Amino acid sequence: MDQANADRDLNRVLGFFDSSYVDTDWRGNRLGFAEFREQVEQNFPHYRRMSPSTTVEDVQLQAGRMVVSYKTESHFQFNVQRNGWTPMISKATGETTWEKKGDQWKIIRRTTLRYDVQVDPQWAQAQMEIIMNTRYYDKDGR
Repeated sequence: MDQANADRDLNRVLGFFDSSYVDTDWRGNRLGFAEFREQVEQNFPHYRRMSPSTTVEDVQLQAGRMVVSYKTESHFQFNVQRNGWTPMISKATGETTWEKKGDQWKIIRRTTLRYDVQVDPQWAQAQMEIIMNTRYYDKDGR
């Protein structure tokens, strides 16, 4: 899935999910597959230069299902209307439940336990330096 995101292959990304999929975000909000798919399709064009990295922390087999605990970190650019393409870093932990559907494993449930996203601090520092070096500000930021 990381590679499908990095390749910006929306159909391959969505192909990992079963039509019975339910997403629960870190706030407890739930989305069914149709709403999840719509959200992904709307947001996907706003991302570029995606470099995700997922680490599997634990795998438990439960009644023909596979429950995977993971942590992920993704570096990407997000098109922020005001700033244009802005480098961001997101980090998340959670559990994904996979179920065998025919000859493929599909994701039927994902629960995000923690989620954090921020502007890349190196980029933010560089932007601040540009601002501080303009003729509008002196060295004290006034």
